[in-house]
Amino acid sequence: MTVFNGTDGNNNFVGTSGNDIFIGSAGNDRFDGNGGSDIADYSALNQAVTILPQGRISKGGGLGTDTISEIERIIGAIDKTNVIDASSSAGGASISVNLNNENLTVNIPTIGRRSFAVENFINVIGTAEDDSITGNSDNNRLEGRDSDDTLNGGAGDDRLIGGDGNDRLTGANTLSGFGRGEIDTLTGGSGDDIFVLGAVISGSDVVFYNDGSSSTGGRGDYALITDFGFASDTFSRGEDRIQLAGSRSNYSLGASPSGLPSGTGIFFNNGTSELIGILQGVSLSSVSLTNSSQFFFV
Repeated sequence: MTVFNGTDGNNNFVGTSGNDIFIGSAGNDRFDGNGGSDIADYSALNQAVTILPQGRISKGGGLGTDTISEIERIIGAIDKTNVIDASSSAGGASISVNLNNENLTVNIPTIGRRSFAVENFINVIGTAEDDSITGNSDNNRLEGRDSDDTLNGGAGDDRLIGGDGNDRLTGANTLSGFGRGEIDTLTGGSGDDIFVLGAVISGSDVVFYNDGSSSTGGRGDYALITDFGFASDTFSRGEDRIQLAGSRSNYSLGASPSGLPSGTGIFFNNGTSELIGILQGVSLSSVSLTNSSQFFFV
C-alpha cells in the first residue's frame, strides 16, 4: 500500500494499480486512485470537509477544494461536522446514504450506481430527486430537499427536514432503542408528508419514544413535529399524516406538557400517559385521532 502525503501546496497525485491512501491537506489537490481500493483520508485535518458532486471535496477554513477520482473510501476529519452535500447535483442524480453503515451510493441516470464508503460524516443534504438518507448515532441533520425523500434519523437527537415533495420522516432509531432517550425534530416542508411514530417491526407493534417510565411521562424522549399541515390550516403546508403502531384506543391527544414546546401532545396510554410526539403550534381542537387524513395505524 502506497501513502501519498499532501503538502500545503496544490498536489497532483496519481496512485498505483494497488491500494493507496491519499492524505488530505491544505491546497487544491487532485487524487487519482488509478485502480485498486483507494482511500482519501482527511481524518487528521483540523477542519470539517464536505463531499460535493463531481468528485469534489471542500475543506473548511479556506483550506481549498480537492478533486478525486477512482477513490472508494472517504474519511472525514475526526470530531468535526463533516457533510455530504448533494444539493447541486444535476442530470437527475439521486443519492442513497446510510451513515450507520458508512455507505454513500450515487444514482446517475444512463450511467448507473457508484458506491463509496464514508466515515466520520454527520450531516447530509439531498438532491432534487428522490433520496434515501439514514443517520447514525450522532446528532444528525438530514435534509431531503426536493422530490419524495425517505429520511431516517437513527439514534441521537436528530433534525430531519423533508423539503419540497411528499416525504417520509422517521426520527427514531428503528434498529434498537426505538427513540428512547431521543428528542428528534421533524420538519416536513411542503407536500403531503408522513411522520412515523411507530411501526410493525419483526411482526410486532413498536411504539417509538416510549421509555416505559411513569416518573418522566415521556418528557425526555419525543418527536417534535414543527410544521404538521392539514386541510383546514392556513399555512398551505400540505396534508400530513402521523403513522402510529397498534390501535387507536392506545393513544390520546392533549396539550403538550408545561415547559415543552406548545402545541398538541400525542400520548401512548400504557398504564400511564407517555408523551411520544408534539405537534408544535397545532391546537387540540384542530386534530383528531379518528381523522384518517391526519392519523393512521399499522
